[in-house]
Amino acid sequence: RIGPALAPGATVVCVEFSPEFAATATKIIDRAGLASSVTVIVGKGEDASPEVLKRLQNAPADLIFLDHCKECYAPDLERFERAGIVAPGTVVVADNVRFPGAPGYLEKVSKPDYSTVLRDAPYESVGWETKWKVVDDAMS
Repeated sequence: RIGPALAPGATVVCVEFSPEFAATATKIIDRAGLASSVTVIVGKGEDASPEVLKRLQNAPADLIFLDHCKECYAPDLERFERAGIVAPGTVVVADNVRFPGAPGYLEKVSKPDYSTVLRDAPYESVGWETKWKVVDDAMS
């Protein structure tokens, strides 16, 4: 959904831990005709900063979307700040910050360096994790 709305010359860089998921994503990106604007890097967020920065031509990102290892949100955000990927003006969006939760993340983005807004979002899975109940979640 983001790809077709990109401004000319814009770049999307995705970091995907699973080689299988990355291959699937790359096929979808190719089929959508977005291969010149969207890149998938295989690896962990904590290891990907140099390659992400290279793809962004050493400029901070306009938008970061976190939807990976929930325990990794806060430390990865700190790594991205140190690397210069996240800077003043970067919009950071994170999924599942209430359920199942992202330890330390909300505390980090509640500091004065961030202007944080929580948006209600239903948790997308109803099953064993929620004891078969609908659970409210949020994105920040």
